This record gives sequence, structure tokens and C-alpha cells, in this order.
Amino acid sequence: MLQPGTARKPVTKRSQFLTTTGVFFLFFFSAQGHAQCTSTEQARELTFTPGHIVIPHNRPAGYVLYEQVLTDPSSGGTSKILNCQGGGKINARINLGNLLKNNIYSTNIPGVGYRLSLTEHPFPWDLDLKCNNTICQRDIPVNTQYKLELIKTNDRKTTAGVLSAGRYAKLMTDGGSDITHINIGSTIIAPSACTLSDENIHVDLGRFDVKDFKGPGSSVGERNFRIDLNCDAQMQYSIVFDGTEPEAKPSNGLIALDKTSGSAEGISLRIKHNSQPVELRKDIPFTSDVMGTTSLLFSVEYYQIMDNVVAGKANGKATFNIRYD
Repeated sequence: MLQPGTARKPVTKRSQFLTTTGVFFLFFFSAQGHAQCTSTEQARELTFTPGHIVIPHNRPAGYVLYEQVLTDPSSGGTSKILNCQGGGKINARINLGNLLKNNIYSTNIPGVGYRLSLTEHPFPWDLDLKCNNTICQRDIPVNTQYKLELIKTNDRKTTAGVLSAGRYAKLMTDGGSDITHINIGSTIIAPSACTLSDENIHVDLGRFDVKDFKGPGSSVGERNFRIDLNCDAQMQYSIVFDGTEPEAKPSNGLIALDKTSGSAEGISLRIKHNSQPVELRKDIPFTSDVMGTTSLLFSVEYYQIMDNVVAGKANGKATFNIRYD
């Protein structure tokens, strides 16, 4: 009902239309396969055997304690043949230890790490193999050189122990085939309490006439030499000499001359300490001073062992070891 004094107002109704446009994205995927190499041959076994390693206490971190190079086990035989699907990769991978630095990995001995390399390429690394055909065969060279380095990894005194034997690395294909297993055999790590200032000591005894020798048991040309050591302070140790004794008996711990063309005959070398002959393979006890530096005085001389002396070269050598508990 209309009220008096009002007028009807026309109403206009508007319709709104929302127009949307559909956008379709098309994705295209390539069906190209991944190139891989595999092998049905059994993996080769390569084992390093460091044995007994003595760690000098005064060497810095990074010092190489041991180095050995081995040729791939197939050397002199057939190559390792891989079946490659148009190409692939050979992967050199580390199995044990954590990366420290400079491609050095930790071992179970604190302060001792190891580094492996193949033809001067440190592990880990990848080698691309290229083939011109969809399926081809690829040879691994038979003269491949593997190198193991045992390295001191800190400047502090290293703990003694046995390096765990096992598989430390391997060479494998990207298709999952093992090519070579790289093992390290049981190795004893023994920190040294003494180090030598000079590991090669040369003593020149000079030249003598056969007439200078007065008969069996006489000696000429005594010369002093020193063994300089850097040890822990006030530690007890022993020096032990060894060498090849002459055939004449009794030899009494004498050192035979080198048997070469033109060598002298009828004499040998004799080492002395405190004017007394040194017995081979017997401990000579010492104690280092409060500073740890020690200079041990010895002498060596020519000693006649036969009735007649024949002139010639009179060279010989002895070895000595430092022994301590």
C-alpha cells in the first residue's frame, strides 16, 4: 500500500558476468636413459701392509709416516672389462673414516690419518667413460698405480695402538659393480720417544798400508762418531747394534766388510763404546738428560781377523736401533 505523499521509485536490476579464461600448461619429458657401466667379473683385492710404524714425536702435523705404491692386481694379466650403456662413470670412494683436510681421512688411532690416491688423483673422485656406441666395452688400464699414505694429523704425542684392518676404499662403477677393493692390513702404531738427528752416519777411516796391521787381533785407524738423539726428558732407552759378522770364528761381534770386486780381505770393522768392543744384538743402556737431547760417543776401527791382509776397498756397514719400553 502506498502512503500518501510518496512516489514509487523505479528499481533497475543489473546483472554482472565474470568471464574467466582457462590456461593450460603442457609439459614434455624426454625418455632419454642414464648411461651406466656394469661388470660381471669378481672385484679385485688390493691390500697394503704397512706393518710396524714408528711416529717421531717431534714431527709436525702433515708429516708422512708411511708411503707405499701398489700396482693394480691385474698387472701383467687381462684388463677389467666393463659393459657401458653409451658411457658412464668409475667412482673412487672412501669406506672408512671422516674427512679431515687435504683428502686425509681419520683412522681409529688418534693423530693418524690416511690418504689414498690413484694415478695421482686423491680419493674420492669420478672418471667419465665415453662410448661411441649405445653398448660398448671399456677396459681399465692394467698398470694403474694406487698409493697409500699414513699421515700424522696433530702436533701432539700420538696414541699407540693397532690400526684396524679392513676395506678402506673401493673403485666401483656407477652401475653398482665393484671393480677393486682397497684394504689395509693390521698395522702397529708405536709413538717414538726418541728421534735421530741424522739417520745416516758416515765415518771415514782413511787409507792404510797392509804393513800397518801387526797380526790377528791388532787394530788400526780408530775414529770417533756420535749418535745424536732428541728424546723425552730423563727417559731410559738402549742402543742395539747389528750387522753381518765375518765368517772367521770367533767373530766377537765384528762387522764384515762389504763383499764387492776388489774388496780387502783379512780384516773387519769393530765398534767400541767407552774403549770396550760392542757386542752385536745386545742392549747398551742410556738415560737422556733433563733437556732430552743426547749425544752418544762411539768409535769404529779396522780389526785384523786373519794372518794375511789383502789390500782393497774396506767398506762396511752396521745398523742400530733405539729400544725402550
